[in-house]
Amino acid sequence: MSKLFLSLHVLAAIIAIGPVTVAASMFPKAVTGDGNPELLHRICRVYALIGISVPVFGFATAGVMGVTSNA
Repeated sequence: MSKLFLSLHVLAAIIAIGPVTVAASMFPKAVTGDGNPELLHRICRVYALIGISVPVFGFATAGVMGVTSNA
């Protein structure tokens, strides 16, 4: 079970990092008025929700492995 949670944790981290990088690269264009700030807001909002799954799967992995009490 820990392998499944660890795999989901890593996949969620990879999936969440790429689009956030794209959104960050779009920020200067959106600030100057050449871009579409609504698109940037939508990208950030959707991937922020996906990003929440990264620590959830991380804590699930730690709970299954029994390492949550270790510092």
